[in-house]
Amino acid sequence: MNISMKTLTTYFRKTLGLFVLFSLAGIQVALALTFNSAQQYATNPNAKYVINSDLNGDGTPDIIVMNDTDSNISVFLSDGAGAYLAKVDYPTGVGAFGASSGDFDGINGADIAVSNALSNTISIFLNNGDGTFAAKTDYATGFKALSIMSIDLDGVNGIDLAVANDSSDNVSVFLNNGNGTFAAKVDYPAGNAPRIIVNGDFDGINGPDLAVVNQLSDNISVLLNNGNGTFAAKVDYAAGASPLAITSGELY
Repeated sequence: MNISMKTLTTYFRKTLGLFVLFSLAGIQVALALTFNSAQQYATNPNAKYVINSDLNGDGTPDIIVMNDTDSNISVFLSDGAGAYLAKVDYPTGVGAFGASSGDFDGINGADIAVSNALSNTISIFLNNGDGTFAAKTDYATGFKALSIMSIDLDGVNGIDLAVANDSSDNVSVFLNNGNGTFAAKVDYPAGNAPRIIVNGDFDGINGPDLAVVNQLSDNISVLLNNGNGTFAAKVDYAAGASPLAITSGELY
C-alpha cells in the first residue's frame, strides 16, 4: 500500500522595507517584502484547507488544517519564533470541510468550529487554555455543510455561527447560549447550492448580515439581520456562471 504524505508549507517575512515618497499629487507608499526559505511540516494525506488563529495565547498565529477524508483537523502550534510544533489531530465529523475560530465560551481563548460535509454536522472544539482542545460537540446542520463563519449575530451571548448547506439550499444559524454551547439551528432558504458564506453590515443597521454564493443558480443571496440574530427572507442578485467564491468589503 502506498501512502502519500502531504506537507504544510510556511513562509515567514524576513524584512519589511517601507518607502514613503511625498509629492504634489499626494503620498505614494511602496512596500518591499522578502521572505525566508520555505518550511514544510507533515500533514495528513488528504489535507485540503487551512486557517490560522492564536490558539495558545502567545500572540503568534497557530495553524488549523482540515483533513476531509480523514475526518479530522490538525493543529500546528507556533513555537513563538517562526516555527511550528508537530501536528496534533482531533477527530471531527465525517468530511471535515470548513473551519472558523473564535472564543465561543468566553474563557480559555480561541475555540474551533468545523463544518462536516458528509455527516451534516458541525463540530465544536473548546480550548483548554493552552492550545489543546476538549473532545468535540456536534450539532446537526442541513445537508452537505460546507462553509462556516463565526461572528456575534444577535449582540448577546458571544460569538454565533452560520453555515452554508450546499445540498439543502439553505443557511443554518446557530446562536450561542453564552457558554460555548449553541441553540439548535434555524434554517434560512438560499439559492441552489450555496457554497461560501460571508458577513458584513450591508444595510448599516441591525448588525452583521449574511451573504452566500450559489453555484448552481448563478447568483448570491443576501440575508439581512433583524437585529436579534434572526434574518429576513433572502434577496437574490445575479452573478456569472457557476460562481464559487464571495467576499465582502467596502468598495468605494
